[in-house]
Amino acid sequence: MTQNTQKQVAHTKQRNYIRRIANFWFGKKSMPKQAKTITPQDMRRLLDFVAANKHHVRNRTMLLAAHLAGMRVGEVTSLRYGDVYTAEGTVRDQINLIPEQTKGRHARAVFVNAKLKRELEAYLK
Repeated sequence: MTQNTQKQVAHTKQRNYIRRIANFWFGKKSMPKQAKTITPQDMRRLLDFVAANKHHVRNRTMLLAAHLAGMRVGEVTSLRYGDVYTAEGTVRDQINLIPEQTKGRHARAVFVNAKLKRELEAYLK
């Protein structure tokens, strides 16, 4: 066998292996085209699980910040007190993320909705 033929055979074996893994995990012949979303029932189960563990207030706040504000885990974990709360101790209407806190290294603003604002106020207490 020539070197090109060997590469083609290896590539075909790799593709078939990936397909078998996908079939095992997803039960389909192809990968899903859309990411799965969290249903309200899934979110309730997550919150119930978090409530049963240590540091449940912090973890609940982090989970809801990611879910309600559309923030990535790295963005949530890099938040500082001054990013979320004003000097008076009230929750900001908008969280400004600096480039070092985001995935694409571009600053962006995250708006805080009423539900997340209540959660952040509860966390501060």
